[in-house]
Amino acid sequence: MITEKEARNMLNSYKLLSLRADLRYEKISFYKKYNAAGEYCEVLARQAKELLAARDNINAVVDSLAEPYRTVLYLRFIEGHTVEKTAEIMFYSYRWLMRLQATAIQEFRKAVNK
Repeated sequence: MITEKEARNMLNSYKLLSLRADLRYEKISFYKKYNAAGEYCEVLARQAKELLAARDNINAVVDSLAEPYRTVLYLRFIEGHTVEKTAEIMFYSYRWLMRLQATAIQEFRKAVNK
């Protein structure tokens, strides 16, 4: 069973997972250009696939949530909007969005713990 902090960390890591995978693919391209480090490229490719799988798992859990929780988490953590911008997009007050986000994170936790 994950805690609220762990759920937030998972959501916050979404963009970072993609960036780390992209970096590994760039390294693979660099090494392949010089026909070097074949074994190292295999390790990098495996790591990139694992990172993308973790990112896709987060995305699948967010997609499984009901509205408006899905939209709040998507805008805040996957798109990376601020609370203010997310509230503006969804036509909610800042305060209401903060409550909605807290509930959405609880729903995310429940979905991960299933």
